[in-house]
Amino acid sequence: MVSLGKHPGFSTLLTSGAATVVLLGCCWLALLVIAAAIEAITHGHSRALRFTGCPVAWRGWLLGVCGAVIVAGTAAPTYAASQGTSPNEVDGLPLPGRTVGAVVEPTRRTVVVRPGDSLWRIAERDLPATAGPARIDQLWRRIAARNGSVIGPDPDLIQPGQRLVLPSTSDSEERS
Repeated sequence: MVSLGKHPGFSTLLTSGAATVVLLGCCWLALLVIAAAIEAITHGHSRALRFTGCPVAWRGWLLGVCGAVIVAGTAAPTYAASQGTSPNEVDGLPLPGRTVGAVVEPTRRTVVVRPGDSLWRIAERDLPATAGPARIDQLWRRIAARNGSVIGPDPDLIQPGQRLVLPSTSDSEERS
């Protein structure tokens, strides 16, 4: 049962109310089925249905539906009960994409800082010649963020010989 706490919200009350209505409806339906079965067995000598609120015209229909449900339930194939003779239900279906074999790590693109380099120049060399200043600005900031432990707090003070990891090509294309 759901604990409603101090102040249940409207959605909680609505859900609880709907669940109660469904439960009462299922109980009423079960009572109708039992009463209709008793009346059918006694050939109408029992008046069990007069207390359930079920119109006389519905009694035969109700028993017919219950019979159909029982027949349909027993007529369905039961693969779980058979011993290994069930057909494989996924034969012929395409398998989902999955990794087969060794996992290949994406290659990390690195650059070694040369004398006179700046993050702007490194970003400019990495991008196509048609890249504008906004795209270069975006890339050098991403390089600085990715290599903060190597560069330090001031991205203007990079030293020759430092090895910087460049963002992957897919990252560069997604963000441009």
